[in-house]
Amino acid sequence: MTERKKIALITYNLVGDGKYPQVNKGEENDVYIAQGNSIAAVKEQWRTDSDAQKIRADASKNAVQTINLEDMDKVYVYVGEKGGEEMIRQTLQVPTEKIVYVMCGHNSDAKNHLIYQYRGGYFSQKIICECGGRATLERILQDSLR
Repeated sequence: MTERKKIALITYNLVGDGKYPQVNKGEENDVYIAQGNSIAAVKEQWRTDSDAQKIRADASKNAVQTINLEDMDKVYVYVGEKGGEEMIRQTLQVPTEKIVYVMCGHNSDAKNHLIYQYRGGYFSQKIICECGGRATLERILQDSLR
């Protein structure tokens, strides 16, 4: 009998429409979801880029703290625009070989530079996604549950 894998999806936004529970059991994997809220992504909820960065950074910190990342076999982290950089900082304890950054194209040079810098010159696996990452994270969830 093979041991079940533990996979984490972390985002300051929502996975899909946010309807998923924190723990999802598939055939071979358990997928843990740490998600923020819709306010972090909705432009009508903040007036300036600084507001967006603060809201998203706070949501990032809160999301990361809901899962024990050391127990995970694979960690998918959404890194979006204006504040998504906090996700990079909040997940530094995850070994490079276990982390996959799910990134939209906004500020990609800055995000790639931070990942490279914080990871001691090592590049991590990346998946390019749509803004918000909701659909891509939902697809990763569904694929992981099969």
